[in-house]
Amino acid sequence: MPIEKDIIVFDQECSDEIIENVFKENYTYSILSSSSYLIYLNPLFIIRYIYLLIKNLNFKEKIIRQLFHIYFLNIVGYINPRIVITYIDDNSIYSWLTQNYNDCEFIAIQNGIRGNFDQSSLSKFKHQHFYCFGDYDIKKHSDLGCTIDKGYSVGSFRVGLFLSNNKVSKKKYDICIISSNGRCDPNSINPNNRYESLDRVSGFGNRKVDGIIKKYVGENNLKLAIALSTDADYEKKYFKSLFGDNIELIERRHSLSTYETISMSNISISYMSTMVLEAIGLGNKGISIHCEDTDLYFDYPNEIKYLYKDYTSFNKYMNDLLEMTDLEYVNKIKIVKEYVMNNDSKNPPHRIIRKHIENIIGKRK
Repeated sequence: MPIEKDIIVFDQECSDEIIENVFKENYTYSILSSSSYLIYLNPLFIIRYIYLLIKNLNFKEKIIRQLFHIYFLNIVGYINPRIVITYIDDNSIYSWLTQNYNDCEFIAIQNGIRGNFDQSSLSKFKHQHFYCFGDYDIKKHSDLGCTIDKGYSVGSFRVGLFLSNNKVSKKKYDICIISSNGRCDPNSINPNNRYESLDRVSGFGNRKVDGIIKKYVGENNLKLAIALSTDADYEKKYFKSLFGDNIELIERRHSLSTYETISMSNISISYMSTMVLEAIGLGNKGISIHCEDTDLYFDYPNEIKYLYKDYTSFNKYMNDLLEMTDLEYVNKIKIVKEYVMNNDSKNPPHRIIRKHIENIIGKRK
């Protein structure tokens, strides 16, 4: 049977960082995985589950999904937490629990960009307490139909952890390509699955960007680093086949290793990646390069999003960006940075959330 705890950390992603930096020493907790297949056969648990099914089942909705959601509702009821916290802010089970369990507070920490492509799912979502990158996300989520009771523009949780524990790094690389999706072959991805089709779009977009960067780096004799997204051999083989051996492949050794690589790079580049925004949160230069004029996947200001039209213009743009100091860059995009990635190194998200949790639990004693 589930045991009572002060806090539930919903899902495994970033759970260690949340526990270690937010509340480990002060409260009891358990991690509840959305992919858990743990089955409780206790008669009391089963009876309560049947009661919740009768109370909550809606025959106008998908029954299998509801059976799964209500099962989690039963587990949460037995744990009887004062807080449920998650780093998976776009998890449908978490959102459903937020709307159907009223005996605790729910805290979601944003872990990725959300945009127009996500409207069909976000329109059904609700956040009680939403710790997000910036005011942009409070507005964007709301515009797409997501209900937010209280939003907090604090920046990236992991950027805050990195800035709290690391000194400013010396620049080692001219350009860092932030890899994503392991650079899978886009043609191998099922275009009929909604989320896999997004991976397919990302795959094609990233490969176009890689080709542009190959030409630019070669012509300007620049030092290039690749922040790998996986440990898979095919990702390394892809980049070596494109760039040859004159690059440095940086493996993803831990959850903050990409942040280390970004901090050592003059410019960090990708295609519709959250890490571009996080590069800006670190106080570094970051740019998302796009070859198609659409806001479906990455709807951000032009200071962050570069629309590629021709190589001559791109070459000049990159040269100007390389010559600019980090301080000049930060001053140039100060307003945009606060809007989309509002990190404050003196008051990082984990400290703000820690105080919030202390206040919630203090009031519920």
